[in-house]
Amino acid sequence: SICLTLRQKDPTTKLVGYDKDKVVRNRAKKIGLCKVESNLDNAVSGSQLIILCVPVGQMQAVIRKLKQFIKPGTVITDVGSVKLSVIEDIVSHIEDVKGIFVPSHPIAGIEKSGLENGFLGLFENRYSIICPLKNSSHKDISLVSKFWKSLSMKIEVMSAREHDHVLSLTSHLPHIISYSLVLTAIKKEKSLNSKLVKFSAGGFRDFTRVAGSDPEMWRDIFLAN
Repeated sequence: SICLTLRQKDPTTKLVGYDKDKVVRNRAKKIGLCKVESNLDNAVSGSQLIILCVPVGQMQAVIRKLKQFIKPGTVITDVGSVKLSVIEDIVSHIEDVKGIFVPSHPIAGIEKSGLENGFLGLFENRYSIICPLKNSSHKDISLVSKFWKSLSMKIEVMSAREHDHVLSLTSHLPHIISYSLVLTAIKKEKSLNSKLVKFSAGGFRDFTRVAGSDPEMWRDIFLAN
């Protein structure tokens, strides 16, 4: 969705993607989202901004591989739904690197995951929360802010702790309740002769939609916050 939207908003921006999975890279090439590299060094070389789009539990593993290729002046941000754990994982590995990390969280998404489910308009008039670090410069914060604004997002700045508290109530709690309710229904379905499915109303369908979100991503969020 980032690639699709940015390509429409500013076709002159050079977009380069990377994924360790060859199958994912081939899918991205097939869709034509952006230039896709199989070599991490080539992917980030000359980058002004690097965006980490992985489950929050994978941030540390990613930055360990990435840090040797980060050039001075490069700014790093992320799209994680948890900030305190991500900051801890990233900062502990880039203290010796001149790349600067400015955490962010675009609050936009649907329950369907994967490259094929990206679409234009996902970020339109939605909020992106930026959680600057103590040593984040105004220049770097401005770069990340302008990036999200270029996707037609509104910007809110808050501390990582406040972000995690707010999102725990508005997003993380509803998701874990949805997963729990749907799992309970699945366990009881056979004994109720599938009547739960047959007579499910709109409220239950809303819960099943939310519970259809990527389980790996949400497992990491629950463990991190």
